[in-house]
Amino acid sequence: MSSFTVTELAEVMEGKLLTMDFQRPVQRIRNDYQKPMSDCLYFLFNRMVDEDALLTHLVRRRATCIVVKKKHFLTLDKWAGAGIDVIQVDSNRAYYRLAAYYRDKFAFPVVEVIGSSGKTTTKDMIGSILQAQYPTLISLKNKNHPRGVANNIFRLNEKHRACVFEVGMNEPGEIGFCSNLVKPDIAVLTSLQRAHLSRLGTMENIIKAKSEILNHLAKDGCLIMNGEDTNCKKFPVWHYSGEVLRFGLSPKHDIWASNIVMKAERTYFTAHVKDMEFDCLIHAFGKYNVGNALSAIMVGLRLGLQPDVIIQGLARFRPYFARQQIEHGPQGITVVNDNFNANPDSVRLLFGAIPDLVQNRPLILVMGDMEGPRMEFEAYNRQVHYEIGKLIGQMRFHKLIAIGKWAAEYADGARDEGCPSAKISYFQTIPEAEQELLEALVLNCVILFKASPYVQVRDLIGVLKRYWGDSS
Repeated sequence: MSSFTVTELAEVMEGKLLTMDFQRPVQRIRNDYQKPMSDCLYFLFNRMVDEDALLTHLVRRRATCIVVKKKHFLTLDKWAGAGIDVIQVDSNRAYYRLAAYYRDKFAFPVVEVIGSSGKTTTKDMIGSILQAQYPTLISLKNKNHPRGVANNIFRLNEKHRACVFEVGMNEPGEIGFCSNLVKPDIAVLTSLQRAHLSRLGTMENIIKAKSEILNHLAKDGCLIMNGEDTNCKKFPVWHYSGEVLRFGLSPKHDIWASNIVMKAERTYFTAHVKDMEFDCLIHAFGKYNVGNALSAIMVGLRLGLQPDVIIQGLARFRPYFARQQIEHGPQGITVVNDNFNANPDSVRLLFGAIPDLVQNRPLILVMGDMEGPRMEFEAYNRQVHYEIGKLIGQMRFHKLIAIGKWAAEYADGARDEGCPSAKISYFQTIPEAEQELLEALVLNCVILFKASPYVQVRDLIGVLKRYWGDSS
């Protein structure tokens, strides 16, 4: 890929060049000046640092340019003397203008993954498949909001032959904004659930916000969507002129799965598409993850990959941190760390997969809040936690440990389904629950940790490991 000039980038950002253009190329764009990258343009927004130390650092890194806002602290003569250009911009919008300009320099296939849950897993499955064929950029972790999307765009380089982005939202307009940056050729819709119901009010509003992607998806591209999800069936695909493909668990879909079997924390299935069928393996459990895998397979097929390459790439996939991460402790104990995030519908899906994982072993549920502590949504929060509690009450389990502001509703729901109080404990904080967890341990049990980030139940995994270490 060709390099940029400082003057060119200043114009793109609608900024002002405060120094003379030293005619040095810009080949990389970063917002983290601490990482050593030569010929790089760095953004220095809202940061107060030692100027002399910063300048020395960037000179050593052979930086080309630095971007600041109007109220900056730089002594321009120092930067001009060091041969580093300074561009002044009005606002954060400059960052996104440059990201859009940078994205347009690449012509290879771009995949965007959206949905209420399963985005990161699906994105990583797609990336694992595509990487089996050619160099692919996979967006980092779950950096799926505007700043993170722009950061990932700037990671693109001439070595890549495809890329896959995850895009999320907190409010209407974000999907459209990020999709305008990404400009996807293929979009994947994993599911439409109640993850943002407290913010957006209705499922109709959630569907409308997610459908903003259709305005930016390539007209000759492809939308791959969940054919089993009730709300996905309401997605306004009639507004899209490109191809629409659906994945699911029956032959009525464009790609579907049969012979789903879980063994040793892996899931095996047969994928069917058109006149082809082939056997696959994923290192994850649950039919919903088979659905995620089917969407990833369809992306691979759409981009011309052969089934053997897709099978190999999918088998290399491993769940990201705190998503179905499984560890084995002493005395046959299995820990399932699935607490990166939670919403009522994703928890229901997870519970549907638990019997295959547990297989009649004692089950300990460590359940934190699914929603934040904001009181303006109290009625909704209490309702959805109570609903999950009633679902827990219909399960076979050894112990429920509920933790958080709304988690008392888990306990009430389970009791109302007839569960004995002796099997249920509720605590407001993590430290209060530590001893109860240790006392609940039994031979060959499975311990499931599930919560949103508001309640750090993962800290109890550390408690377990320390306990096992002290006991050895």
